[in-house]
Amino acid sequence: MSGKLTKKAHSEALAEVRDTLFADMQAQLQSVADLPDDQINTDDIPEVKDWSDAVRGKFYRPIKQRLTLRIDADIVDYFRKRAPRGGYQTAMNQALRASMLRDLRRRHSGTQGTKDRRDRGTRGD
Repeated sequence: MSGKLTKKAHSEALAEVRDTLFADMQAQLQSVADLPDDQINTDDIPEVKDWSDAVRGKFYRPIKQRLTLRIDADIVDYFRKRAPRGGYQTAMNQALRASMLRDLRRRHSGTQGTKDRRDRGTRGD
């Protein structure tokens, strides 16, 4: 035998090292998390004083979920016609997200009215 590990043995060895390292890192992180803020040494971390170029959510990428949805034909036609290069589903998702965020902001600020969907004249289907 040449002394090389089989693929299975190599994978098992890597998994064991990974699990050991992961457990060690988790323990280190937990020990820092348990410290009061005034006992954590941040001298080697530069303080950021200018946040003007900061971008909120730059690396946020929501998880997509595949589903079947029945949409009125005129709505689909509208988004297909206005979306560049066939990105109508992305445009629909953006419109739904904007509506959701607007609703969440209203609810958070306490300006959500007491009217239900029948009072607003919207369809429930």
